Amino acid sequence: MKILDSGVIYRTADTARGYNAWPSIARIDGGELAVSFSGNRLAHICPFGQTVLCTSSDGGKTWSDGRVINDTALDDRDSGILNLGGGRIMVTFFCHSAEGYESRYYESIVRSAEQLGCGDEVKKHIKDYAQLDGSVRAGGSHYIISADNGKTWGDVRTLPVSAPHGPSLMSDGTVLYVGKEMYIHDGGHVSDETKNKIKCFKSTDGGETFSEAGTIPPPFGVEYKSLHEPHAAELPDGSLLCAIRAQNITPEIYKNTFTVFLSRSEDGGATWTTPEHLDVYGSPPHILVHSSGRVIITYGRRKEPFEIRAVISADNGRTWSAEHTVNGMFIKNDDMGYPCSIETEDGSVITVYYQLFPGDGFGTSIVYSRWSID
Repeated sequence: MKILDSGVIYRTADTARGYNAWPSIARIDGGELAVSFSGNRLAHICPFGQTVLCTSSDGGKTWSDGRVINDTALDDRDSGILNLGGGRIMVTFFCHSAEGYESRYYESIVRSAEQLGCGDEVKKHIKDYAQLDGSVRAGGSHYIISADNGKTWGDVRTLPVSAPHGPSLMSDGTVLYVGKEMYIHDGGHVSDETKNKIKCFKSTDGGETFSEAGTIPPPFGVEYKSLHEPHAAELPDGSLLCAIRAQNITPEIYKNTFTVFLSRSEDGGATWTTPEHLDVYGSPPHILVHSSGRVIITYGRRKEPFEIRAVISADNGRTWSAEHTVNGMFIKNDDMGYPCSIETEDGSVITVYYQLFPGDGFGTSIVYSRWSID
């Protein structure tokens, strides 16, 4: 493979709201590229996240200013984007519960805010959470839909599962969403997250409604509490492949303990194979099915050397190539990654991700690399 070029999509570094992360990319009707992400934040954990959209009309060479398309009362994190067709676009995100900000994350959020000179603003913001309606306080996994190619957006809707890059589209138009049951609530209080599973949901009406299709079992020697942030796609042979982030798994069993597992479904998501270890260091994963039939998984290597890496399969995900490095600029630390890829008109690949831009003191930017797979 060869890196063709790289650049910045959105950068507000060295400002109080200079943290931007967790992007996804899609081609929308008319040929534009669209990148959605959580932007204008104080830090990795903070109450001020917004869902931001940037577009490119020249194949990713230049990008529009960021436009806020969603800003709920809570921290809007991650962002998946999917072109549903006919001018309809789906964008996913999730929010921690208000209870989490008021207790678990409070001290670290305030400490970070005080370093940026906005501690009082953050304290007041979190105090105001007490006035929110119970259903809003609960947070959760959400999505919004645009019916006019991203110009305007509908109301916030809720799903039982969450995944950084959201759903994918199957060949028959079905929306496939495999995610973690991260936000199941009872009276506004978050349930025991360690028991939550990786589940498959599907929509046959363009994302208007979703129904549960099946559950992915845990790998040998791994509990659900170690499995997070999956992404699934339909392969050229009609099967479904799901790549799952795994962390803190048993080193006596698995050499790489921050890694990716793969599960396959041959019946449209009703049943899934026991996940197998991809045996790479890095996560979370994203799957791109290239027009050549090759399957590409990208992920962030979050230890030195910090890199965005890819493995490629020419046999529907049964065997994989050696790892390729696809980031086009130096990455300084492990607060990075969450890559998402799309094929361009000439067959090359654009991978978007986040990192501390070289030379910046703090804050992270949304960047891209364009690369060939030959």
